[in-house]
Amino acid sequence: MKAFKITALALASSLLLAGCGGSGDSTTNNTGNTGGIPTKPETDNSLKPIDQAKEMVNTAKLFISDNKAIADAYESAGDIVTKQQMKRWEESFSMPESLAEYMQKNKLSVLDAQKIKQLIKTDDFYLKGLDNLVPADDFKATLDPQGKFELSGSSELTLQKNIDYVYNPQTGRYEEQSSQADTFSVRYQGYEQTLFTNTVSTATPKLTVGFESMTIGSGDEELVVKSSKDSLKGNAILNKAVVVNDDFDLGDEHKNGVRLNQLDVALNNVTLIANGNIVTAKDLSFSMLDITKKLNNGQEAVRSIPYQFALTGQLLKEEPSTNVSLSLSTVANKDDVKNVLTFNENEKVIEGEGKFLPLTTTLSVQGTVSKKGASQPIPLDFQAHIKRTARDKFELQGLTAKVDKKTLFIEGSATLNSDYGVVAQEYTVKQNDAQVILKVDKNGEFVTDANNKLGDITVNGKRYGELFKSKGMVTARFTDDTTIVL
Repeated sequence: MKAFKITALALASSLLLAGCGGSGDSTTNNTGNTGGIPTKPETDNSLKPIDQAKEMVNTAKLFISDNKAIADAYESAGDIVTKQQMKRWEESFSMPESLAEYMQKNKLSVLDAQKIKQLIKTDDFYLKGLDNLVPADDFKATLDPQGKFELSGSSELTLQKNIDYVYNPQTGRYEEQSSQADTFSVRYQGYEQTLFTNTVSTATPKLTVGFESMTIGSGDEELVVKSSKDSLKGNAILNKAVVVNDDFDLGDEHKNGVRLNQLDVALNNVTLIANGNIVTAKDLSFSMLDITKKLNNGQEAVRSIPYQFALTGQLLKEEPSTNVSLSLSTVANKDDVKNVLTFNENEKVIEGEGKFLPLTTTLSVQGTVSKKGASQPIPLDFQAHIKRTARDKFELQGLTAKVDKKTLFIEGSATLNSDYGVVAQEYTVKQNDAQVILKVDKNGEFVTDANNKLGDITVNGKRYGELFKSKGMVTARFTDDTTIVL
């Protein structure tokens, strides 16, 4: 069923939300947020003002040092999965869907290894892309009248040789790049999915996909995915009653006036093991809906827009040693999406004149990562809350970063131009009663005055130092004639 290409849909939703400009008088719906706005910790009154100023700078210095160490370590750490493993992953998930579609079309309730070997050279099997399937004797697929598909056993799959043409800026030409055919094993244990029904309804069937485990490849290239039989669930509400079967395609149905009122997808407790890494998606959810507009040429433009995304997960890595938990959510109000977003005559999604889409993002990262040459790992404890408050404004309403049992608190804002590019940023860094205000230009560079000063370091409004940047180095100079190099 083309409408539910789960992997691609989830990835596209995440990317769209990450890059979405986000309206008017409506308030943001915070359902699904990972937490509230971080608040500034209480002041340690045992410190003198000059010591508060210095402690803030020292904490910032350690924060910068730790983050550089983390960046350096991960720059050469490589991807969690290789490109080859990702291609195998996609093929291993695509094959069961194609097999289920073939069985439904041909009214088959069972397909075992012997029957598949007989079908392997038929035109229908070839057109479904199933001619690359070489089942082992234990391979078996079943499909019941309610659309429940089950699969178990082992098989070989082959990714065919692929030829692509990639532009080379040095020669000014498109050059041929090819990948060799890749044959790999995959074992399905307890795979189940329900993706279609023959019932006419405005509510699509309860989409479910799950499995106990999938083992893709072997040896150094082995990738194992573990889950449960109902790990992914989805449900869609349409404006018209339709049959959602293997021929259903939302893009085609758009031409027939069918609209997606709401789609909700949730993924729970899926673990991926590969290359010494263990990644667990404990909870992932996203929601989408259709927006429409009648254009001047009489055509109606339609686009499916994601408006809510939430993820909690964990990453374990052997090298560099890592144990990190993550929570992330990005949320817009459903009614705002429908009332604010529209199309121009080129069918590009835009915000209506004089409107903007409120958007709220919350992030929490906790755990430890290793640091080269250090006997102890670096602890991570980071929370942030970002909100779009105007057509040209995003606000960092609160960010806390704990470093060596000290907490930095940061507030700030980013100003956008008409093309949604960031043209200016301003941040206030605080600890106890000390603070410094920093400005960033459109190129992402800190703004200095004629004397290379970034800003004053103040405590309760009184200056106790200054922050300077010269020849790539940032230095804090205090009123007691001491300095700290960041």
